[in-house]
Amino acid sequence: MVTYCSQNAERFSGLYEPLYQLAGGKSELGAFLWEEWDIRMDTEEGAPLFQEAFGVYNSWDKEQSIRQAEKFLLLLQQAGIQRDMENTLIADNSTAKFYQLQQGGFLQLGVEYRIVVPAWRSGANCLEKGILTYE
Repeated sequence: MVTYCSQNAERFSGLYEPLYQLAGGKSELGAFLWEEWDIRMDTEEGAPLFQEAFGVYNSWDKEQSIRQAEKFLLLLQQAGIQRDMENTLIADNSTAKFYQLQQGGFLQLGVEYRIVVPAWRSGANCLEKGILTYE
């Protein structure tokens, strides 16, 4: 499952931050989120791996869904998929690859920004762009 997630990380763009929010108990969309993971994993190789690792998600209550999200985040971490955990950053040449401004416009090198929504990455690849705002 770790290898599959690592090799197919871009397939799951848009699901990483909602999974993180679910694991923190900050989302009520567990059933919808798991259904979307299941749909995107529905390949000859992926479906059995998801089933083996997580079982039948549509019978989970909220607490079990949160526990499974925590488990999945650990699996993603093992696959090299990471969420930026800083609260602020100073823009450099690579920032625009991973972030966009909430207000629109262009990032300015050397300016400190507050992270509103963190980026998700796998190595040098951006999986989900984060959102910045001015300090």
